[in-house]
Amino acid sequence: MAEEKRRRESRKYFDSLVLTKDQFESPLKPSHLQFFTSYMVAVEESDLLPITHSSLHLILDAGCGNGHDTIQVAKRCNAFTIGIDLSFNSVKLAKSKAKIGNVHERTEFIVGDVERLPFRPKMFDAILIIGLLHHLKSTRALIRLSQAVKRGGIMILREVVSNSPFCFFYNKAPVLLPSLLRKHFPEVGPSGEIPEVFLRPTSFYRNLLKTLNLRMIKEEAEFLYVFFLSDIFILVPWMQSLVPPYILPKLWRVERDLLKRTPTKSLCRLIRFVCIRQ
Repeated sequence: MAEEKRRRESRKYFDSLVLTKDQFESPLKPSHLQFFTSYMVAVEESDLLPITHSSLHLILDAGCGNGHDTIQVAKRCNAFTIGIDLSFNSVKLAKSKAKIGNVHERTEFIVGDVERLPFRPKMFDAILIIGLLHHLKSTRALIRLSQAVKRGGIMILREVVSNSPFCFFYNKAPVLLPSLLRKHFPEVGPSGEIPEVFLRPTSFYRNLLKTLNLRMIKEEAEFLYVFFLSDIFILVPWMQSLVPPYILPKLWRVERDLLKRTPTKSLCRLIRFVCIRQ
């Protein structure tokens, strides 16, 4: 009963969120917004790199939301791509976006529960799981998804983790803010409601993937401290004047070097795993 209630609440939340946040107007200055958009696009490009221009035939985007990643996959390779999401409104919007993007004939979007997949085992050549699992209390979805990918198929998992010292800000701080400020954060609902999240450390996912007969071929850390600046700028807009736009790319380069070459990568906010099903 508790799980069914959580599922209904989650669907209601995302049905409401997608209608208001798809046209989200950022309070950032245009020059700062341009940088942070590029910052996020670079992460998304890295998510899709393992399957770009591949010879895969059928790909699943689990927790597809408004279809952004599903559509980008369809534009990058010839595979047929299916997006599944619990939210009716998200799926409706995804279908509309796919038609606008002229990839509607190579995509399909369905309303469904990733913990109760309506697909047969070993069906997909690749599965994307982008920012999904921190919304789920159990790991059943990852177990089911690992069974749905073919032997030799690719699984790409990118998730928010609890490693970062800023995870308190992401997980708890919005609750302390007045609703007028809360609404500026992308995952806060239109009435200021805060979604329940379940942050886990990188080691949790690393160990779980190993038990699911998935051979890890790549592990990449993303977001160390630059992302936190955007949250600060949203809360205190005048602070943007203290950090000129030309400084931000330099901070980004330093961040990437730290993530690649130093132990600070263990403090990342996002982790990406690329695995092969054995």
